[in-house]
Amino acid sequence: MWLQSYQAPFQREGRSLITEGLSWHTSETSDVLDRLRVDPEQGLPAREVEQRLREHRPNELIERSLKSPEHILWEQLTAVMVVVLIIAAR
Repeated sequence: MWLQSYQAPFQREGRSLITEGLSWHTSETSDVLDRLRVDPEQGLPAREVEQRLREHRPNELIERSLKSPEHILWEQLTAVMVVVLIIAAR
């Protein structure tokens, strides 16, 4: 299962630095804030933000170029099952 092989961005050598054993979706907000050492009223100090960004990198998605409609059509027509069905229809 892909979730079992996924490694969070702040893992080193297969072990989580802060979140080891934490189930985010079932945890209380206060537990998560304590675990991440964050004050909900004040946030993180600027120095801590810089350190965490250096250590874990920004949380950004990599933007990919869009596929053209022609490329999508080509991929669909050359899919193995489609080719098999085209050959079987003859």
